[in-house]
Amino acid sequence: MTEDHVLGEIGEVLQGKAKGRESDDTITLYRSMGIAAQDLICAHHVMIEAGELGIGTDVSIM
Repeated sequence: MTEDHVLGEIGEVLQGKAKGRESDDTITLYRSMGIAAQDLICAHHVMIEAGELGIGTDVSIM
């Protein structure tokens, strides 16, 4: 993988400035940079989208 494969940053995707997945065959990689706030926002976005699509599994971590 090279920089040519990078189409945008996670924040740009969430803001609609960069395209995310366009089909089920598309693979998206998210490279966490160790910034907790960014990781939490990403996780929240995924959780909300999964809820709206009716997919995923709720689990208790306690």
